[in-house]
Amino acid sequence: MHGQHRALGAHFVHVDGWELPGWYEDPIMERRAARRAAGLADASHQGIVVLRGPDRRAILDGLVTDDILHLDRFHGVAACLLTPAGTVAPDDEQKPRRVFTGSFGFSRAIQAGPKE
Repeated sequence: MHGQHRALGAHFVHVDGWELPGWYEDPIMERRAARRAAGLADASHQGIVVLRGPDRRAILDGLVTDDILHLDRFHGVAACLLTPAGTVAPDDEQKPRRVFTGSFGFSRAIQAGPKE
């Protein structure tokens, strides 16, 4: 896909050793178009953490900034991870990540890690 993005004129950004397409022509126009209609982002460079078990809601609710106890199945909220001291984790200061409910538990996308 990298070659296809490059051929289409993508401007790339570097995140933890990954070269990712950031935008093509006008990032503000592209974001507005995605919000008005639909947008698709490749998040394959991110990982997912899945919590399972009877206490998963309570545990995750204490680890993130938004209230997740009210979420229905297959819904989500944007939330930042908290440190043990209750402050926002450094990786989430710029952009909260989505927390989703699913049929087997809760999942959360995590920041890209080194390619190794």
